[in-house]
Amino acid sequence: MSTVNQSIFLDRKVFYTVILISFIVVIAVLKLTPFGAASTTDSFTYIEAAENFKQGKGVILDSYAMGQEGEAVPFTTWPPLYPMVIAAFLADNTLPFYSVAQLSLLLLLISVLSFFFLIKKVAGYPLAIIGATVFLTASSTVLIFTYAWSETLFTALLILACWSLVYCIEAAQKEAVLAHLGYLCLLTLCVLGLFYTRYAGLWLGVLIPATWLVLPNKGKWFTAYFVASVVYAGFVGYLLWRNYLLVGDISGGEFNSEYNEPLRIAIRPISTTSFLDRVIEMQNALLALLPVNTSIIFLVLLFCLAGMSAFLTWRFSTVSLINNEAVAYYGKKLIFISFLGIVSYIGGFIYMGLVKSLPTYELRYIGLLTPLFVIILLFSLAYACQAQNRVIGMITTGLVSFLMISMIFQGGIYYKNAIVHWNTQPLMLYPTDVTEKDYFFNGTLPLEINSHYKLLQQISKQSVDSPLFFVERPRFIRLSAIYPAVKLFPIEINDYTINQLNHYTDKSAYILLFAQTEIQKLEKYYGTEKFIQLPYNKDYFEKIGVFLLPLPLPLR
Repeated sequence: MSTVNQSIFLDRKVFYTVILISFIVVIAVLKLTPFGAASTTDSFTYIEAAENFKQGKGVILDSYAMGQEGEAVPFTTWPPLYPMVIAAFLADNTLPFYSVAQLSLLLLLISVLSFFFLIKKVAGYPLAIIGATVFLTASSTVLIFTYAWSETLFTALLILACWSLVYCIEAAQKEAVLAHLGYLCLLTLCVLGLFYTRYAGLWLGVLIPATWLVLPNKGKWFTAYFVASVVYAGFVGYLLWRNYLLVGDISGGEFNSEYNEPLRIAIRPISTTSFLDRVIEMQNALLALLPVNTSIIFLVLLFCLAGMSAFLTWRFSTVSLINNEAVAYYGKKLIFISFLGIVSYIGGFIYMGLVKSLPTYELRYIGLLTPLFVIILLFSLAYACQAQNRVIGMITTGLVSFLMISMIFQGGIYYKNAIVHWNTQPLMLYPTDVTEKDYFFNGTLPLEINSHYKLLQQISKQSVDSPLFFVERPRFIRLSAIYPAVKLFPIEINDYTINQLNHYTDKSAYILLFAQTEIQKLEKYYGTEKFIQLPYNKDYFEKIGVFLLPLPLPLR
């Protein structure tokens, strides 16, 4: 085949591959988000901040506390970039979680296609197909792109950062100064974007100096990479200083849904978790990438598939399928950069969990490193195919194949379970780690089965105007049940807060509680005997466990 014909064939093959990947991504996201992106507590916070940003108020949250109508709560629990991106997709005639699902679809397309072209450039078409398949079907990818989480944007930025640093390396080799500086600017922006999307992205700032370390002519580019690092540090410092000015802590503060008026912002407390506990949490999160909990039959099947791959490598050398020249130049460099990024991120994340009280480490946090894991596995496979010792090559290929096939299989389990759970138990879609003790909550439900929506609509029909409800989680109720007239039920119940509640009786107003702990606050204030005499709706309480009490309330 002539060089021209071969080039046309490859271009056509790549074109059809891009079409196929795009089709698979669209179908996958539509299946994983049948009612819009799934949601957790932070999802509601992102969307509210995005709505305010779209309205020109800035990246802020609304205050639901009594007496604070119209006040804003600083958005510092997470960095501001993801809500700003969401704002561009919000539409007046579309529910916000459908808008976020459209954003997730775009980000996944960008992630998978960028990863495909990245690996194609540095290792060849066959490994690009393998890499894109492993990344797309990994349990972490399936999980992250189901939810309205900032991890979706983080993943796309990380892959674009890897894409940029590859071109930095190429431009340095070709002595293309302007091109190198352009790609370095893009790399710096992507790495900055990681931090402005999630604070843990700070630790991937190491990608800038790591790229410089693998350049063929480091001395010539020291000044450029030093300036890039200083610019990165400056923007990181700005956001941390802004957090300190707003809430008194560089790590930001929690939003106000769980706090009283004097404590609308609460900085993260000091961690009480030990180093060993954090390491175990990290291990459990990482193992969720593999089918550790599957049956022995499927594990044997995976071993057989890996063994078959190893045998084919030994019997029929696949070196011709790999771009040997590109692997020789980029392979060790990208393995080094990826390994340094993984170590820096995991080490930094453990450090953050020892300094501040962070949630238990889950797959969603550690799965962000999946692109870097896949890069290391792909180049390990490439080097195994080139090994002079065929036995070592066969063993290495078998081990790498087993890991990649296992990741694909585990992702398939996650995908299947998500489809099933959307129809059977949509409140819990995925386990948080390999232990499968806890599941990620989901608050995105179709209105026909949304109990909060149904209840609020039923009560509202009994009133002339739209009643006001005091609830435990006003942001959740407003966005999931599509009901704006909600306020925060007081954390402390005393004469002062009872009087405050009674000020909201110019129209129909109710206390609407779902949690037993909140109901007990009223019982403690009134005493059991007087509490049971309150005019709450006995039917709702006895049949569905919901406490509905009209205002005004008597003082004890």
